[in-house]
Amino acid sequence: MGLPLIIVLTLFKNRRYVVDWMDYYESALRHGMQSERVLSRIESDVSDVYGAEYRDRVFERLRFVVEHPCSSTVEHQ
Repeated sequence: MGLPLIIVLTLFKNRRYVVDWMDYYESALRHGMQSERVLSRIESDVSDVYGAEYRDRVFERLRFVVEHPCSSTVEHQ
């Protein structure tokens, strides 16, 4: 089991790192997580750390990938 996402995001924010959300999403799917579960975890933790506006931008891009699977390298479940 790894670190909770909110801890990682807080560390990244403090160090001014940028998260590759597409890679995170696809990696989670490869490790057996369901798409909606991944999005749900991202939604709450991103909102807590970065705020609603940033969360909305992340989700706009991720939702596009979920709705257009041919733009991604992972099959969505």
